[in-house]
Amino acid sequence: MTLVDPPLLARTLSPLELTGESLRSFADAIGAPTDACVRLHPAVCAEGLPFASDPVPWHARGRWVRRADRPGARVAFAAADYYVQDAGSLLVPTLAGVRPGEFVCDLCAAPGGKATAALEDLAGEGWLLANETVHSRHPPLRFNLARHGAANFLVSRLDPESLAADRIARFDVVLVDAPCSGQSLVGRGKQSLSAFEPATIEHCARRERRILEAAADLVRPGGRLVYATCTFSHDENEGLVGAFLADHREWRPSPVAELAPWRVPEYEACYRLWPHRDRCAGAFASRIEREPDSAAPVDGPIEAEPRSARGARRLRWASAPREAVEWGEPAESGGLWIAENDRVVWWPRRPPDWMLAVMHDGPEFAFRKQTTWFPSYALAMRRDRSWIPARRAELDLSAAERYVMGEPIRSADRGWAVAVTGGRALGWLKGDGRLARNHLPKPGRFVPSS
Repeated sequence: MTLVDPPLLARTLSPLELTGESLRSFADAIGAPTDACVRLHPAVCAEGLPFASDPVPWHARGRWVRRADRPGARVAFAAADYYVQDAGSLLVPTLAGVRPGEFVCDLCAAPGGKATAALEDLAGEGWLLANETVHSRHPPLRFNLARHGAANFLVSRLDPESLAADRIARFDVVLVDAPCSGQSLVGRGKQSLSAFEPATIEHCARRERRILEAAADLVRPGGRLVYATCTFSHDENEGLVGAFLADHREWRPSPVAELAPWRVPEYEACYRLWPHRDRCAGAFASRIEREPDSAAPVDGPIEAEPRSARGARRLRWASAPREAVEWGEPAESGGLWIAENDRVVWWPRRPPDWMLAVMHDGPEFAFRKQTTWFPSYALAMRRDRSWIPARRAELDLSAAERYVMGEPIRSADRGWAVAVTGGRALGWLKGDGRLARNHLPKPGRFVPSS
């Protein structure tokens, strides 16, 4: 069934041209289901997946899988072997080309696909600032960052213009997956046909331009910016990037040779994926670079403590709760502990002060219910070996499937233990000598696929 009239699509794409059969195929594909896709963790190979997969050509760790295989309902998913996302979303990490040791800002970070991909490419070296303005989107972002298992990140929740006003143009890479008209979501029922109305497109393009201007102020000289949307509109994509470059001579296109098959012919560093050609919902992304010798807006002192008036909470510095000795111990002394009210976050090594100045959250270490402290899910999932659990409870596949359902596990052990399967963490258990209570957070529970 064709959801969108082909002439309407042609007007949306103009001055890009799709004609005849290609335009009709595009219109038909918008309402058609697409294959599922997973992005493998660097420590996982495709042969280790519990289902068949095909490579996604624009990302080295992307794999297409059948939706019938339910990749989001597998123990391997709970163990963070992979992240489930549309294949079109994998344009961004390939364009970003994040390298270990860099400073990265994901300006519109929820639910966490780009942020976790950046953390994988950082490989434990460098720092990520995951910014999300919409407060209701922070819980899934926090959970996905926790399951991923890295600790070299901070979370902020500032409007992009407010973040840029802090004059911290020190990032090597800034990612902007801009809030857009969302035309590629119409076929999945997540957006209405109003996404194709000129007034909607114009409104979104104005907002996207403001975000792009703010993002540019965060990039150091010689740094790069990746701008992406999940819409088809030329005015929100190539037209917007072209207008920005025309107004900012200190910026230039930064093409990526390996993505040449998907480059928009009329534009040097703009790339599109089409639902009728590329087994995805559709995507746009572009990479631009600040000239190395351009002036960056960095001046003034950087405050070492977040300012509550700017949306970041006033925090107090802390050490680990006393109860933590029952959970395990840090591999090395040092790092940074920050607590407020009923939560403690912990970095094995101290983040830069200029990032701490805008942070709202970080890798959670513990949380408190009434007067009792509990180990955080994020602590159990740490992959960097910065935390040594007091005990590990190895589960076979059957027990692991019961665990991800939230069920208790029979065990003669007492106290806290990290549930693991095949050496990969799943979360916490607490045993009483007969039964181990399940402490997997509710967002991580599901009925596994048979």
